[in-house]
Amino acid sequence: MRKILLAAYATVISFTAMSQQSSVKDEIPNIEVTGSAELEIVPDEIFVNILLKEKSKGADRWKIETQEDNLVKKLQENGFNLKDLSLSNAAGDYEYYFFRKNQVITTKSLLMKLSTAGEVNKLFKILDKLDIEDARIIKTSHSQIEQFRKET
Repeated sequence: MRKILLAAYATVISFTAMSQQSSVKDEIPNIEVTGSAELEIVPDEIFVNILLKEKSKGADRWKIETQEDNLVKKLQENGFNLKDLSLSNAAGDYEYYFFRKNQVITTKSLLMKLSTAGEVNKLFKILDKLDIEDARIIKTSHSQIEQFRKET
């Protein structure tokens, strides 16, 4: 009986040893590396969306064309490059009034590309003087972003 148990024990040990050896041979040694990096940069491309909308102040009605002409004139006076100003969107809404004449209210969205925070501050002061109520920064980036990604 002792010989049978010893033979069974030796067989089980040899099977487990063989199974371990075969799995070790199939593995290929490799190294996995994961990581992250951060780099703080000051953006040199700041995109500001300016929304012009027809509005009425008392009996006067402010047309889009008048608002745009005033904006362009003020931007030229303050040294902004008009090549950085582009049309982003334009739309018209038909408004129904019960006892008044129906009218179409137009809106125009302009995109201005700036390079410094000082220019953004200057632009918002101009917009405030012109009573343009809706403007926001929609995107910031850097002109050499690909080079920074390669370095980090």
